[in-house]
Amino acid sequence: MKHILRWFFPLFILAIPLAVDLRTNGLYDIPKISLAYLFASGGLLLFIIEAGKRKRIEVVQNRIFWLIGGFILINLVSTLLSISPILSIFGLYRRYDGFLTLLSYAALLFAFANYGRIKDITYAILIAATLTGSYAILQHFGIYIIPSLTTDRTTSLFGNPNFLAAYLLIAFPLAVTLYSSEKKRIFSLIFGLISLIILLGLFFTKTRATFLGLLVQIPFLLFLIREKVNKKRLLVFLFPLLLFFIAFGKPIIERLGSSSKDIARIGLWKGTFSVFCQYPLFGTGPEALNGAFCKNMPLEFIKHYKGAYILADKAHNEFLDIAATRGVFALLLWLLILFAIFRMGFSALPKEKLFISAFLAGILGYLVQAQFNLSLFSVTHLVWVMMGLVIGEVSKRRVIKIRYAKPILILSILAFSLISYHIGKFYLSDIYFHKAKLFSASGDRASAKIFFDKSCKANPYESEYIKEYLQFLLDIGEKERAEELGKKAIWLMADESRLYYLLAQSTENKSIDEAISFYKKAIELNPFWADPHNNLAIAYINKRDFPSAKLEFEKALYLNSDSNSYKENLGSLYIQMGYEAYERREFKEAISLYNERLKIYPGDASTIKNLASIYFKLKKYRKAKEEFLKVLVINPEDEYAKSVVKWIGSQK
Repeated sequence: MKHILRWFFPLFILAIPLAVDLRTNGLYDIPKISLAYLFASGGLLLFIIEAGKRKRIEVVQNRIFWLIGGFILINLVSTLLSISPILSIFGLYRRYDGFLTLLSYAALLFAFANYGRIKDITYAILIAATLTGSYAILQHFGIYIIPSLTTDRTTSLFGNPNFLAAYLLIAFPLAVTLYSSEKKRIFSLIFGLISLIILLGLFFTKTRATFLGLLVQIPFLLFLIREKVNKKRLLVFLFPLLLFFIAFGKPIIERLGSSSKDIARIGLWKGTFSVFCQYPLFGTGPEALNGAFCKNMPLEFIKHYKGAYILADKAHNEFLDIAATRGVFALLLWLLILFAIFRMGFSALPKEKLFISAFLAGILGYLVQAQFNLSLFSVTHLVWVMMGLVIGEVSKRRVIKIRYAKPILILSILAFSLISYHIGKFYLSDIYFHKAKLFSASGDRASAKIFFDKSCKANPYESEYIKEYLQFLLDIGEKERAEELGKKAIWLMADESRLYYLLAQSTENKSIDEAISFYKKAIELNPFWADPHNNLAIAYINKRDFPSAKLEFEKALYLNSDSNSYKENLGSLYIQMGYEAYERREFKEAISLYNERLKIYPGDASTIKNLASIYFKLKKYRKAKEEFLKVLVINPEDEYAKSVVKWIGSQK
């Protein structure tokens, strides 16, 4: 068992960043989070088995566990009070930063605090960083081992340049520390090469946040290790470091220069802060930011996205995100935990614990970039691992005798078996989802429907699968099935505007009043999304409620003034309403409506002609002549306009 434990945790460190599966839809994310859950629960099971054999267990004892326990408790309260509890438990699709993931982080921290083999973990981190960094370099030069979207920003095995850069940033201080402290020259050269590979891979991501993190991290690390390493080697390393900054830093600096113009990011922060002010104590619930953000969008954000469907999954500032989704108490506890970790780390530095310096620098780099980025398990798990290692290095250990070892062991095995079963279903559901999308894209609707159904049954808590399935059913005309599925999903997606939008589409032909109620609910949840306003207006037209339709069309066009379809819809409604007002002999209203259409289509001859005809009927001949002359400018051959102008000219 000792042998298994020794290799279990380094294997975990290696597996997470390297895990990719082309069979899944989230080919970079689903394998990583599945392994994180599996290793976290499996690691605890191995500890319990080992303790059961000895009937005692030696564990780290530290007051920080009380802070971590408090942080978990506040997150639990936030989850229970969440505006979307199911979402807060499991997390958003491909983000998975919900309560279950937090429990996994806590389990990993406890496990690594008690593991004790810092060198094994350090080497595993560096091997993983070297492999992912090397592949990033290959991608930069156009060599792709795994099919991927080509981009000028490398993503390696993370699928996103920001996450790759954050991982490499955390690992970088370990490589530099080993390079400058290793006594054997050959090993020092190896660690120096690893440092350059990591640094080059990081630069090729062109990520602004990690560049800032690097600028803070490097002087912090050099300050911590200045008295404990070979200073000549550090000076030698500074030369290629400076060279890399000069050669590859320019694109990042150029992106930094544009950050002040990043309206969307600034708007995201403003809106998230408004959400925090609305839910200050326990937040919206983990991962439930979007439901509240959609109602608190700042004006610049609305203008920037022009009425598009917005999924503000994260604040792109970790501290602000914690405050908005988990509340002020959770944020204060998280800051206290970080303070305690750094305090413990600094207390260990005089004891020649060199790795602690590298861990602290890695955590600091992560925290700096996290002010412009988001937390994701593929990176954040490493921060919790390092925090656990710091705790383990500075804490005393306590022996606890185990009573009822066999019942505890049996229950633990059952719990692990249950967790493993659900992880397997979770993983399989994404494979089904990927197949469904492939069959849908190829036109094989029957197979796509089968696999959409399988994915939703294997993981009934994933809202993304349900929304995609609903859209697919609407596309193939199976509105009744879409309605049935959508209404069953309301309990899961009560704050999801897109669900109500799709439900409205599924019920339009069956019950226009029900469709209107669903469109209204979608607008209530997401008032700045233009499409529901447009579709609600069309529904009102079908009920011949033209004033309400006019109001909704105008809202849609206000949100997206560039949409030709919205303009056409509103313009057509003005014509229809103008004609009906004319028939009712409400000429002032008809004139007003035609003038509104002319604001959208200033050169529309038929509208000008209608307007002129009303003036002529009202015997406002001067105005009628002006309008008919405009018609003749557009269409000189219009005989009716010519004759009216001629007749008016003949009158005294």
